This record gives sequence, C-alpha cells and structure tokens, in this order.
Amino acid sequence: MNKLIHVAIIHEGTVYSLPEPNRHHHVIRHIVEKTGARYVDGEQGFLDEDGKFLDRVQAKIRARETGQLQIDDPIRKPFGVEYEIMKTIDLSHTDLMDFWKRYSKPTRKDAEELVQDRRTGYLRISATLANYACNLHIAYQCQVNNHDRHGVNVYLQCADLCWEQLPHDVQDRVTPPSWLEDLRNDRVS
Repeated sequence: MNKLIHVAIIHEGTVYSLPEPNRHHHVIRHIVEKTGARYVDGEQGFLDEDGKFLDRVQAKIRARETGQLQIDDPIRKPFGVEYEIMKTIDLSHTDLMDFWKRYSKPTRKDAEELVQDRRTGYLRISATLANYACNLHIAYQCQVNNHDRHGVNVYLQCADLCWEQLPHDVQDRVTPPSWLEDLRNDRVS
C-alpha cells in the first residue's frame, strides 16, 4: 500500500501538488502563481507514491492503512494527515466580515464545526479566528480606501496577535486571503 506524499488540488481538470510539509493553502498559492487564477475552488486531496489522487475521505482511509494515522491517535503524524483531512478554513474566498459575524459569537454548533471538536476553549478559538479575519479585513480596507499604511500596520499587528493565540492545528487548516502577502509588503493599491 502506497503512502501519501503530496497535498494536491484538482483545479480546472489539472492536478497541482506539493510535497510535505506544504499544506493545501500552499497549493492554492502555487496554482494562482502558475495560472493567474483569481479564484481556486478545486477538489482537495492527496497524491500517493504512485501519483494517484485520493480525495480527503480516501486519504484518511489510506493514511490509516499505511500507519500514517492511527485510528485513536490524536497526535500529528509526520505527514500531518490527521489535520489535513479535516475541513480547511478558507479565508481566501470568504467575505471576512460575514465570517466574523458568524463566528465571533458563535453558537456551540458553529464553533464545533469550525474548530472540529469541543476541546476546552473551542468557543474562544472560534471568536479569536473570527477576530483575526476581521482585523485582516480592516487592514485591507485601510489600504484600499485610504492608503493609510499606519492603519494597515496596526490592524495587521492585531491580526498577528490573534493568530498567535490559535492552536497550531487550527492554524494549519487556515487558507489566508491571497492578497495578504501583498498587503504586508505594501503592494496592494
């Protein structure tokens, strides 16, 4: 049985992949850089050692069969499959303020769906991620509407503080907005 070795996305009929330790958001950036696509909404999955594409459900089964993921093992395996098979939190194509409204004061159900479990503090984790999204939105608006670089920096610092409070498994599932690096490097007009 072949192990999983790449994260992958099928975008417009083409499979794009990157080896570990890359995550799906890295593949999205790769697709944008290669194709110039403004929106990437393909099927996420993995490639095995033979280059066969497996969707997230198939990949979870394969990871268990090959020992990359133990059934009762909550600890992250070398390839990181446990967290990769969980729902990606895609902020790159989300209205950040709608995301903030839904998750800043979430229902228990919404917070559990977002965080993927009911660990201690899962409501706080949801609110922190929502505040991260809100601060990114405001930083972007400061640049686009006012060319206010000071405001951009203040809100990016606030977003970074929120980010640092998030558990690593949640961070690993977040796909940041595609414009974030440009905003950090003052390339958004």
